[in-house]
Amino acid sequence: MATLADTYSVYIKESLDGRLIIRKKTTKHVSPRVEASKERVARTKPGAIAERMCIDAGYAVEKRVYKPGEGYITKKVCPMRHFRRFLREAMARAHGKA
Repeated sequence: MATLADTYSVYIKESLDGRLIIRKKTTKHVSPRVEASKERVARTKPGAIAERMCIDAGYAVEKRVYKPGEGYITKKVCPMRHFRRFLREAMARAHGKA
């Protein structure tokens, strides 16, 4: 049997002078602008773009990784320190800032 705690979320919001906020758990907490941003990221797949850019730039290293159904394979992998830089560029392109 569901209780009030399963249906409602209650918290104190400091920016409203400590008032209690009571929300149904089904209430959307995301603005339309944020939803549009998430949709752009899902559509453009900046992680895959960043990995491809890193490999093309020559920073990738070969590593043995496990792939289900195939076993261990040798694959080019981008080190995280380089991947972050390329991901930043890909995210900027996804959001139209580049």
